Amino acid sequence: QELSANAIKALADRNACLLANHGQVAVGESVEQAYALAHEIESLAKQYCLSLQFGKPVLLDEAEMQTNLEKFRDYGKQPD
Repeated sequence: QELSANAIKALADRNACLLANHGQVAVGESVEQAYALAHEIESLAKQYCLSLQFGKPVLLDEAEMQTNLEKFRDYGKQPD
């Protein structure tokens, strides 16, 4: 019960979370969307684990993260 309560709390404002010693939970509007998100999280986790082999990765702070999210919002989209 405690684990599920913590997962629900963690998912309050996001679509995925990591549960210590259990793995991840990903949700979406469809099974396909949830699966795609879970796959993306696994890929990012692998990249992070691999980067740890070269030392402590430099993480973006909140301001840098927002700047990058803004830049990528329209990245690769073709005009209509």
